[in-house]
Amino acid sequence: MPYRLLLAVVLGLSGLLLQRPAPAQSRPTAPPTLPPAAPAPVLPADSSLRCGTYAYLSFLIYDSEGGPEPIAAEGVGGTLTLRPDGRFEQRLRIGLAPQLNVFERSGEYQLLSGQGIRFSYLTKQGQPRTDAGTYRFDAQQGGLVVTIEGFPAGSRSVYTLVAQPAGH
Repeated sequence: MPYRLLLAVVLGLSGLLLQRPAPAQSRPTAPPTLPPAAPAPVLPADSSLRCGTYAYLSFLIYDSEGGPEPIAAEGVGGTLTLRPDGRFEQRLRIGLAPQLNVFERSGEYQLLSGQGIRFSYLTKQGQPRTDAGTYRFDAQQGGLVVTIEGFPAGSRSVYTLVAQPAGH
């Protein structure tokens, strides 16, 4: 894996964080004996994105300094699990031996209006980080494409995934 690609992968993946969902607002109730309002759902009502486990198929980096052609990572594998409670687990492998990079993260994700998505987690140094971008989900095929706006400004990472069967 060329040095520039490795640097782009590390910078792009180091930003893949989810932001904690905003706490649910409780609504005032007429009679004080009613229970508080339920927390807002993680998935917006207009979202077709399903919670579950997705397998990574490809990873492309669009480097603002490298021109319009993307850099494709080799040896992409692993999974991304989106849970109904707003938590995620990422197990992403990129590269081939002896240059295999493994990224294991867990944190929170939040779907935003439209097709926005945020991932918040702690870096290896214990610092909070949030990565934001967009997603496209094909409910019929189970395909998921997540685009994360990256660093440096103008660069972006595009992950292609596919839903795994339940219990996989």
